[in-house]
Amino acid sequence: MKKNLLHIFMATFCMMLMAITAQAQCYILGSDNKWQTNVASAELQATGTDGVYEGEVAFTNGAQYFTIVTKLTETDGDWAGLLPYRYGPATNNALLTVNTPMDIHPQRDASFKVPTADDTYRIRVDFNNSKVTLLGNFPSQVYLIGSKGEFLPNVASETIAMSETDGVYKATVNFESLYFSVLTQLGATDDDWTSIVPYRYGGGAVKINRENNLTLTDEAFSITETGTYDVTIDLRNNRKEITGTMTHTIAPNDILIRRIGFKNRTPYTTLQAAADTNNCINIAFVAEGYRKEEMPVFIDDAKIAIEALFEHEPFKEMRNRFNIVAVESPSVDSGTSEPSKDLWRNTVLGSHFDTFYSDRYLTTLNLKSLHDVLAGIPYEHIIVLVNTSEYGGGGILNSYNLSMTHHPQYRQVVVHEFERNGWAVNDVYLGNPMRHDEKYLLINQGFSGKQRLMPYFNRQNNDDLILAVQSAGVERGRNGFRKNKSTEKNPESEEDLLEHRTDGTDAFDTLYIGCEKFPQHDFYEY
Repeated sequence: MKKNLLHIFMATFCMMLMAITAQAQCYILGSDNKWQTNVASAELQATGTDGVYEGEVAFTNGAQYFTIVTKLTETDGDWAGLLPYRYGPATNNALLTVNTPMDIHPQRDASFKVPTADDTYRIRVDFNNSKVTLLGNFPSQVYLIGSKGEFLPNVASETIAMSETDGVYKATVNFESLYFSVLTQLGATDDDWTSIVPYRYGGGAVKINRENNLTLTDEAFSITETGTYDVTIDLRNNRKEITGTMTHTIAPNDILIRRIGFKNRTPYTTLQAAADTNNCINIAFVAEGYRKEEMPVFIDDAKIAIEALFEHEPFKEMRNRFNIVAVESPSVDSGTSEPSKDLWRNTVLGSHFDTFYSDRYLTTLNLKSLHDVLAGIPYEHIIVLVNTSEYGGGGILNSYNLSMTHHPQYRQVVVHEFERNGWAVNDVYLGNPMRHDEKYLLINQGFSGKQRLMPYFNRQNNDDLILAVQSAGVERGRNGFRKNKSTEKNPESEEDLLEHRTDGTDAFDTLYIGCEKFPQHDFYEY
């Protein structure tokens, strides 16, 4: 017995030793743009805390992406051999921001992205908490551009100093414009829009007395009317924990402000009126690449999209809550630009394929033109319909989505892009499966209100799941009791339906464990 215990102890000790020594080194690949699996671009140094590494990493040769590994391969190009020692983000090319930790996931074939290429960053990797962080100091001040009516990348409308709290900025601002952006660094010249991209924050309409997220984007913030406003900006990490805040008072009231949307609005047709137009979701379909004489085709394309959308839940059940218009914005040319074929067309929004050199990625970067077209028209969600039979689509989160119209897969693409718009989906790694006895205790405490979250079931939509949860049996296994899943492989019968078995309860278990143990926050608030 003692010998067996010694063997078990030694095996466990060796496994622990292997786990510790697996992170004895921490390498960065890709920061030199060479991506060699047997040569590190940089090596982070161990800190005073086991499992935590830091170091300066220079991004050269145009590099802006990197991945983390704990062991290099013997030969270059051995990506399969590298994967067990590689750590990446939940989604590929995830953008890191300074002082905001991001989760790292083992065996992830994905890369992180730094704000700018050809720059040096101090990077911390914490294997204990599975985090990577770009370390940096908060700027001593931030800048507003546009609040006085003039958008120049090198001229601040207002300069806001940091308060007594790190990362917190406060000031009183007189707004003379309905639009503004926040910069942490100004450009060099009045046309230097490219260099401020990693320092420019916006996020659409600002709601008074509501939290409004800061997002790296060229889409400006907007306010509803001129006047004096107290605006507070919180800098938050990916858990929505406040790392800094800024309060600002704004008072725009200038006779030179251009007011549009009151007359000479773009013609539009109401295709579906909501039951209550004061309490509804407004969708605007916008014509792109349709000449004036092609507007009847555009209206038909919009109607097809509407029917496709409302074939799916939850849109189908709530159809009478949607107000939908078709905005008839004419183009000089028919179709859209295809740079890879050297085809350039003069269209109202200047859309094109080959965005980021991906042939089917169809977008428009002319957001100002898009919102000019929509001025004075009720809209919250924008769906741009492009007059082309080539396959493609795309969109910008919380901004717009876009689809081709005359390809056989038009209906699927327009629904897919709409469902994605407004939501940011993050993979959450739950680790090894929870022991059955621990899972049983956690979920039953949840049902009795003793955990952070107490689950409720919608009886109208979950009859089968409720029955399956109530019917799930228990049996003894090698490590104690566990859920009885012995009937899962039996043929289905009227007395033993598939939807009443433990498969569905396993899905519920995973959902509850994820919500309880790995809380996430909504990225989109309607």
